[in-house]
Amino acid sequence: MSGELILGVKYRHNSQVSFTDEEGDKAEGWIVGVGPIEPEPIYTVERSDSGGDKEVKQSVITLLFDPHEK
Repeated sequence: MSGELILGVKYRHNSQVSFTDEEGDKAEGWIVGVGPIEPEPIYTVERSDSGGDKEVKQSVITLLFDPHEK
């Protein structure tokens, strides 16, 4: 929760990301959780458009902003 790095996990808690949903629409939000991480990390993303939380594969996520980077 504090944004620590986890082996095999590319994005950290509260990072702002974009992704393409199942309908092919682009959406944005914030990482609020991750798991499982095998075979590919699945993130819980809180959508910024009030669309609720989505489970999103790491391979379809693009990082917009990592608040833990200096």
